[in-house]
Amino acid sequence: MAAARPPSSRNTDEEIRPCHLCLRCVEACPTSALAYERPRWRLDLSLCMGCRDCTAVCPNPLIQSS
Repeated sequence: MAAARPPSSRNTDEEIRPCHLCLRCVEACPTSALAYERPRWRLDLSLCMGCRDCTAVCPNPLIQSS
């Protein structure tokens, strides 16, 4: 499975949608691979198993799988 990419300010349609820092993605990650360390996102690819739970809970389509 492909790893997820941390949230960004753009979705696949290049429409600006800001992250509201609800942190649902962080809470949904079963391996704690995704973290928000103000002011940056951190994605530990050695922990990410590509389950895409983070993308499923994001209220804006900000997290993309590669």
